[in-house]
Amino acid sequence: MSDFEVTKGSIGWKEFNRNRKSILEAFDKAKELNENRPVQTRHGVTGEAEFRKWLAEFLPQKYGVTSGYIIPNLFAKDYKLYHYDVIIYNKLEAPALWIDGNCDESEQGKFRAIPAKYVSCIFEIKATLNKKSATDSVKKLTEVNEFKDQLPANFSCGTIFFELKDSESKSKTILPEILKGMDLFKCIGGMVLRAEVDPSMIGIFEFGLAEPPEKEGITDNSPLARPIDELELYATEEGNIQLAGPGVGAMLVVTGKNEWSFSKTYSRSHYDSSKMVHLTWSRSNFSEFIALLLINLEQLPREELGQFSFGRVFDNAERKEIPEQSLTQVEGLPFVKLEIEANEDTGKFLTVEQNENGEWILWFALVATNMGLEEVILSNDKFKHSAKIPPGKTARTRENFTIQVPNNKPDAIEELKKELSSQKKPFQYSSRFVYKTKEENGEYFSLHKTFEITPEKVNEVDKQN
Repeated sequence: MSDFEVTKGSIGWKEFNRNRKSILEAFDKAKELNENRPVQTRHGVTGEAEFRKWLAEFLPQKYGVTSGYIIPNLFAKDYKLYHYDVIIYNKLEAPALWIDGNCDESEQGKFRAIPAKYVSCIFEIKATLNKKSATDSVKKLTEVNEFKDQLPANFSCGTIFFELKDSESKSKTILPEILKGMDLFKCIGGMVLRAEVDPSMIGIFEFGLAEPPEKEGITDNSPLARPIDELELYATEEGNIQLAGPGVGAMLVVTGKNEWSFSKTYSRSHYDSSKMVHLTWSRSNFSEFIALLLINLEQLPREELGQFSFGRVFDNAERKEIPEQSLTQVEGLPFVKLEIEANEDTGKFLTVEQNENGEWILWFALVATNMGLEEVILSNDKFKHSAKIPPGKTARTRENFTIQVPNNKPDAIEELKKELSSQKKPFQYSSRFVYKTKEENGEYFSLHKTFEITPEKVNEVDKQN
């Protein structure tokens, strides 16, 4: 998948993803210019500036965003300045004790000195996620413990990494270092803005309490990141989502009445006793992390996370392939025979009717016979409707489709016949049937049928049975 090639999402998803892309474009441009310089730090500074600028525009106006210093209310002859890359503070009430210049000339890039009691959140920003940067970010945020009693109730902290390189994706030392951040004061984890292996996805770190699983295959051997479109996630014949493989998951979002959408996820976890850090990748995680930030800033319960539905990106699930029924019956395997059946009243195979909406409907009947030795459940609409067919028994279904005819014609059926006859090739209609052998954990088989329709008859094309 190419960078940011996504196709659908909640309202504003294109614009929200564009914000992330702009941050990374500024980071990449500075990194390219920086390649031949002896001290390669400009890309990190530029990325920080772009992130602060976007965050200041996004957050409610009562919050200010700056780089600079947190000033505790302490009396000391020799004092320490606590500098942080991103400080979110109470803009309406906080004084700026002083302002220093910075190579980032934006308002957010100036070094402001903010009293601790007005600081709502801080982020330490690193260019690349690796063991050293993970260690350094946690060490830096540890300084918060020295003045935590002066911070407001809505305070939180975390780390932002711009990228995870493919060369680090098999590292076994990064997550243990990140887990040390669980002991920090009100640390909400962190975010990785992209992975080299799939630039369309974003990573989120979260902490929790959990006992290690008995089998830790995912924690020990699986990579830190995998391309989203390579995950073993399928749509079942019933229209549900089936997950396979370690670390594969999905975030579900209700998007309408009896309708939901999902974002694919890939996760890695690391445990130390009862402590756990969880790294999850998804195309929706930029909006997910910012929603988590808002939850903390506004001191809302985690259950309120669903109200922040902006910018989510939704994925598609390929239908899991199931075997096609054999052309002829095989001993020991189920087998369903489908045949066209004539209308009992007219003796014709094709029936033309007008429905309550005034549309002209063509339909013909199919009879399904279970030729096998066990009951099957047959459907052609993802099992929204289905028929149980015991061995040797039959079930009937109507195959309906509409066709446009000129309005207000006295003899619409004749017009319909002319429409069918005027086509250069006979009208063809295809249908796909699926049956399973049990209610749960049964085998699935599919049948594809194509029918050729003329004004007088219906014929099966490439007849299988």
